[in-house]
Amino acid sequence: MSIYRISTANTYDRALLNIQQRQSQLGVSQEQLSSGKRVLKASDDAVAATLSERTQNRMARTAADLRGLEASRRSLQQGESALATVTDLYAQAKELLVQAGNGAMNASDKLTIANQLKGIREQLVGLANQKDSAGNPLFAGLGPLSANGQPFVEQLADPSVNQTTYGPDGRSVTWDALRGQAAATETSLPMGLDGYRVFKGVVANSVGANVASNSGSFGAFAVNVTTPNPDVFDLSTDALGQSQGSYTIAYTAGAPGTWQVTQNNRTNTPLPGPAPAPYAVVPTVVGDTVELNFDGMSVKLKSDAAADFTTNASFTVRPAVDRDIWETLDRAIGALEQGESGHDLTQELNSVHAQLSVRQDQLLAARGKLGDWLNRADSMQNLFAERSVAYEKENSELVDVDMVKAISDFQKNQTAYQAALQSYSQVQKMSMFDYLR
Repeated sequence: MSIYRISTANTYDRALLNIQQRQSQLGVSQEQLSSGKRVLKASDDAVAATLSERTQNRMARTAADLRGLEASRRSLQQGESALATVTDLYAQAKELLVQAGNGAMNASDKLTIANQLKGIREQLVGLANQKDSAGNPLFAGLGPLSANGQPFVEQLADPSVNQTTYGPDGRSVTWDALRGQAAATETSLPMGLDGYRVFKGVVANSVGANVASNSGSFGAFAVNVTTPNPDVFDLSTDALGQSQGSYTIAYTAGAPGTWQVTQNNRTNTPLPGPAPAPYAVVPTVVGDTVELNFDGMSVKLKSDAAADFTTNASFTVRPAVDRDIWETLDRAIGALEQGESGHDLTQELNSVHAQLSVRQDQLLAARGKLGDWLNRADSMQNLFAERSVAYEKENSELVDVDMVKAISDFQKNQTAYQAALQSYSQVQKMSMFDYLR
């Protein structure tokens, strides 16, 4: 006969341990259902928690890129709006130039047009210094240098003392920022444009010249500059209007007459030797038109063969170099305020009109770049949105609970817990002491 020892205390301990385990499993299932998460701490699933942390970092970086993209989009939209206004002002200026060239205009009418051009000039300064909603200049290139954050600083000076501007008003607009353009990347766009390339800087195909008659009755009607001589035409980026040279053309009557050109170098050009000597030019005469080709330019003159070729004549050819839109407008304003008329006024207005057309082309190129960036912003926004969805899905697969499985597990654990409690309540009544009583 075998005798088995029944340990009541051991049985109770094991039953309580099972109940506690069932209760713990039920608590985990309940916590997962209430939070919707399978992984609430690293100990739940170390691998999934690590991968989830990396995915969340990517989600945060994508959200930051999207916020930066939206800030860039707002700035670029404001910049495009400002340049659209500048385009309208350029068109108005060109219309005023056409009106000013009308021979029926009297001195008062010309002053009125000059004042209107001054108003356009002032508006352009304000638009070039416009800032976005965050207070950042839209056309400061790589950043402003001035204390007030304006890339274009208008200066006033006595023109009789400080010969730094074109025209008699003593006004000039200087660039006070870092030149350059921030590049677009795969995740970001620039906040603005390099305003120097839009409003300032010498444009090669805008270089021209004007002819003034000193004596004689020849009349110039066309000047074409193909290859500017740097000793006469100052094409450096921030050169002043007074640093230009000139040409003197002299005609000596006779049988046959002779044409001579004298090159007058710029005052800031060092001369290692004597000044250039006059040299003869052979004209091309077709009817009443005399064409002179010298030093990379062509000058066409109207003549009266019966009178002009029997008298001496002299002309001065001066460069018309466009350095910024404000100096270009000052050229027209100065000509109108000083009462120029006839061919002299026509030449000035034609030069300004041609240079303004070149500035319009620059403006269109800048607006085209802004439009390209705004289109790219739309594509980048779609890309970021798709990335966010992909990261959300990846993170959900790592840490979110399968609700169907979680409900099933909860019900199973609940049933198991209830069964453990019922079995314990029944077993505890089967104590040997109770049986002996």
